[in-house]
Amino acid sequence: MPSHLETLLSVNLRLLNPKVTNRYRRKAINGPQLTKKLVAQLLLNLFIFLLMYGLLFSQLDLSKLPGVFGFYSFEFIFMSLSQGMLGIYNIFFANNSKDLLMLPFLQREIFLSKVITVAMNVIPYTLPLLLQFFLTSWRSGINFWISIVLALVLYILISIVTLLSCTVFIFLMLKIKLFAKHAMTLIYTLITLSSAALIAGIFVIDNQKRDSFSMTLPLFQMVQNPFAVENLINWILLLAFLGLLVLLVERLVLPNINENIILSKNLKCRKQRKTINLRDSLKNYNWQLLKEPNVLFQIFGKSIIIPLIYIFSFGFSKIPTNLSSEFFGVFVVSGIVLSLVTTTSSSLFSIIISLDRGNFSMIRSLPISIKGYLKIKFIFAYLIQIIINSILIVIFSIVLKINLIMMCAMFIGSLLGSYLVGLAYFREDYKNRVENWNNIDELFNRNGGSLRKILLLLCNIFFGSAIIIVYGLLISSFPNQKFINTIAFIISSGSSFGIWRYYMVNFWNRLQL
Repeated sequence: MPSHLETLLSVNLRLLNPKVTNRYRRKAINGPQLTKKLVAQLLLNLFIFLLMYGLLFSQLDLSKLPGVFGFYSFEFIFMSLSQGMLGIYNIFFANNSKDLLMLPFLQREIFLSKVITVAMNVIPYTLPLLLQFFLTSWRSGINFWISIVLALVLYILISIVTLLSCTVFIFLMLKIKLFAKHAMTLIYTLITLSSAALIAGIFVIDNQKRDSFSMTLPLFQMVQNPFAVENLINWILLLAFLGLLVLLVERLVLPNINENIILSKNLKCRKQRKTINLRDSLKNYNWQLLKEPNVLFQIFGKSIIIPLIYIFSFGFSKIPTNLSSEFFGVFVVSGIVLSLVTTTSSSLFSIIISLDRGNFSMIRSLPISIKGYLKIKFIFAYLIQIIINSILIVIFSIVLKINLIMMCAMFIGSLLGSYLVGLAYFREDYKNRVENWNNIDELFNRNGGSLRKILLLLCNIFFGSAIIIVYGLLISSFPNQKFINTIAFIISSGSSFGIWRYYMVNFWNRLQL
């Protein structure tokens, strides 16, 4: 008979990836067999991720590049902290868990199940750390198997420390009246400011030398020469800090966990303001939907912060400044690729219909055009996405010193790309809409969870960059540049029309007027 913790974890595992769960259930796979299938799927995805990151890091001998090792370590630890802080807050305070108090679960079991669930969402963002630790240790001359064990132990320790640090920080802050009153706003502000500082730091370091980065040098020394006396001291200090965090959780978090679960019930959206015009009323209603806990921050954060970190981390930051007007098309394509990177299953397109909850069914029963209603929602999501892309384009233009004409070209590309990709995610949300969700992560995870998001992000960055590079090389190498641009225009225009036509026929035209 499974323990209470195993039961809670099996439930959370199903919520973590609803799309895969429903696929197995359609095959009549349920109960313990379903849990085993989901665990196997998670392990397979992690293995694929390790292979992908392995290809990226195999080109670098990190054992001889402590600065580069430190740069990437700091970056991925920061992502672990930001995603962990958001996840801890989301699952404890923006989630309806009050029903758990009626069940025979211990506080420790509830806490562990929730933290492990957050960890499963954070792992895809921090998996490169594990590979970094292993490759650095192995290439430093340490035995292969010892390197694996060493990397796993250090990665698990760092992951636990970051998650417990986030937990203790949030629970301690909630004891301050001012923080408790404006918890969501202050957490979002903190993560946003720290993320902006990280991105600024990436730009500064990228324009200098990554070899000079030394903030996480102790980690490098711990994996390169783990048995040296000074590095053994670092291991002891890390374990001591972990012990302190565990003690703080025991004394400060667990005794108050029931109180904090009840607190989550008080996080509600503001009431809608009444307006006279129906169209204005619907616009205002969509704005009100963004006030759901975590919605606006997750949309902006995952559409701006995560893509920026990945793009600049892997060296896509060197663009010539003296480009001629023949490269206009290259930057249009760059804008389209940028839209593929930012318009994801974490964008507003992918959840805006489900945000209605049960209101959508009620609206369908009213004597108003459901097609017109959905068009208003689509345009609203499109404008939000354009704002996000415009922010990114301005950042790119300033940092990479792109001239105004090329910046306009990227903007044109983003207008087209966001529209086309938005059509796909909007229809997906309509087909798989959920009206009884409790946590916003349930909506974001419908299409495969964090693992699928990162995999798709890396593929879009890789293949998109390849297309841009090939297009740019053709413009640079061939004398007949107008011919190359004409071919590119025909291909992009034809593809765009085909995608637009497909969604007009198979989605919009099938909706009731």
